[in-house]
Amino acid sequence: MHRDLSDWWPSCLHNMRDDRIANIMVVEHAAREAYYCSLKKDSVHLAFSGGLDSTTVLHWCARLFGEVHVMMFDYGQRHAVELDIARAYLDKHSQDIQSKFDCKIWPRKVDVGIVKELASSSLTRDNIDPPKDQTEEEMLSSVPNTFVPGRNIYFMTALAQGAYAYNSRHIAMGVNILDYSGYPDCRPEFVAKMRDALSIGIFNSDSAGLGVHAPLMNLNKSEIIRLGMQLGVSYKDTHSCYNGIIGGCGECDSCILRRKAFYGLGLSDPSMSDE
Repeated sequence: MHRDLSDWWPSCLHNMRDDRIANIMVVEHAAREAYYCSLKKDSVHLAFSGGLDSTTVLHWCARLFGEVHVMMFDYGQRHAVELDIARAYLDKHSQDIQSKFDCKIWPRKVDVGIVKELASSSLTRDNIDPPKDQTEEEMLSSVPNTFVPGRNIYFMTALAQGAYAYNSRHIAMGVNILDYSGYPDCRPEFVAKMRDALSIGIFNSDSAGLGVHAPLMNLNKSEIIRLGMQLGVSYKDTHSCYNGIIGGCGECDSCILRRKAFYGLGLSDPSMSDE
């Protein structure tokens, strides 16, 4: 059976589990461990942007799978620097990650320029500015203009196509519901519906089809950082700014949420400028 692995946690993070919302399948411990061990013989296709969330999932996937096919999507985004940051992260850290977790990492840049052509968003249009200096209440009051309609549909479809080509049934994304800024395509019901559609449409199965792994789904940003630190993520080499500013603008929603998460842990964001 293929399913998400949101019930896998490093032992030091067990206090963060919330069985009311986590998608947990309760199985006998030995059977679960055997399942996880079997994944080291399998591969996963990951959507990777070089940001805080997807980099955490990169390390998470490397911990569990034998091969991680990293797909970096170029959709003509305003913050296209994220593609350079993503590649730089892999160039700098892949060897250590592969050695630490006994896995192979295969990077690939994927052109999905059709997203920019069809989707109007501040991340795809130069004449639309991302929100600035919003409170969290303002961020959640409506869907922000940084939402790119259909983006995750394209991403999940491409990931599933990649998995199918490699005779695998696993894909992974860094979506999460708690700090998602109102994006409708980061909700668990969206991910579940897409999983079902791709299982039927690509894998010709409605039961043992595609496994969509979204281990951050029920974590807030601070909890994601704690998980990443346990897995050895170098957050100083990641990038989250919607305006594409190295070191962060400190004003867009993404920078605000990221900086607040580090401050909540008593840390400063190692990637961001204080200027």
